[in-house]
Parts: sequence; C-alpha cells; structure tokens
Amino acid sequence: MIRMEMRGFKKYNEQLMFIKNNFPEELEKFLLDLGKSLNRAVLKRTPVDDGELKGAWKISGIERDGDTVYLMIYNTATTTYEGREVPLAPFVEFGHKIVDKSGNTVGKVDGYYMLTTSIKTINRTIPRRLRKMFNELVSRA
Repeated sequence: MIRMEMRGFKKYNEQLMFIKNNFPEELEKFLLDLGKSLNRAVLKRTPVDDGELKGAWKISGIERDGDTVYLMIYNTATTTYEGREVPLAPFVEFGHKIVDKSGNTVGKVDGYYMLTTSIKTINRTIPRRLRKMFNELVSRA
C-alpha cells in the first residue's frame, strides 16, 4: 500500500481563481497593446503625399461577441474614383492602375502593403508577448 500526503491545493485553487477572474481584463489590455503596436508599425510604413492617409489611421475600442474579442484598425481617408467617394487606403495598400481621361490604362502604381506587412510583423511577436503577459499574470496570483 502506498500512502501519499499532498498539501497546497487551497493555494493552488486560489491562484487558478485569480487567473480565471483576471484573464479577460488582461487579454483586453493585451489586445489593445497589440493594436497600438500595429498602428505604430503601419504609420511608419504609410507613404506621405499630403498626409491625409497617414493621419487617418484609427483603432476601434475593444468589442466582445460571445467568446470573441475584436479590435479593428482602419483608415478613414477617402478619394474620388469614377465620380464617387471611396476609401483611399486600398489603392495605396494594393496598388492601382492609372487611367487617362478617355478611360485607357496608361500605367500602374505598385502597392505599399503598409498594413499587410505590419500585420505579418506584429503576428510574429504575438506568441512571445502573450507568454510574457500570462507569466506576469501567474506571478501576481
């Protein structure tokens, strides 16, 4: 017969409860921090002509939908295309064709991929940053 004595379950349970109660708030802070980092990265990559595009990057507030947490980064700059106001950022992000007044394509402008590249860069940092956030939460428990 083997006899074992185990102690510390009350403290362990308290730590788990602390983590359970504080993780949603910490996750929102983490997501907001990621959004700010993404915004800084995209601002560095945004070309400046008249400054309208660079000054129009915005971050939404944290939104929850069930178990899903959202944060959106968007650009409010617009341009006129074929007589209507359209978002400017996609033209700069992905490039566009140059059309003369008669409708003929006379060239192409390459995209800057400022948001695409910034997202890829920030995505690579997420595991390390999430691990750091979680370790700090556990150390406070």
